Amino acid sequence: MQVKDLAMEAIEMVWTGRRKWTPEKQPDLLKHLRSIVDSLVSHLVESVEHTQREIPREEIEEQVLDPPDDKSADVLDELIAGDVISKLKDRVKGKTDLELVLYCIEEGLSKPKDISDTLEIPIERVYKAKKDIGIILKKIQEEDNG
Repeated sequence: MQVKDLAMEAIEMVWTGRRKWTPEKQPDLLKHLRSIVDSLVSHLVESVEHTQREIPREEIEEQVLDPPDDKSADVLDELIAGDVISKLKDRVKGKTDLELVLYCIEEGLSKPKDISDTLEIPIERVYKAKKDIGIILKKIQEEDNG
């Protein structure tokens, strides 16, 4: 698993509502995504899959958790997240429901009911748009892992 996979997973988790982002509590979306990535790394290190591979914990922590320069890791996180979001915005361009739902999510709304009320559109359209955005995110991840 690579850093971009973890970043993509964090974005998808926020996108689908599996991990909630509350802008009032944490206005910086990038910091919130980093905390999700930290959590994913922690779970990954402890997972049975990795202990079965017999990769020493120190090696994983050294590679993932202890970058040589904190600023370069922050820049890398920002580039990865920015690149994914940029690709996503490009792919939804011209698809009104997807663009509007994406905008709402960027503004901190994640519940379909809240998005539906804000956009004054049927909740079914919100569900479809979120599903379509999830499919696009998976395609972006597959292309990046290509």
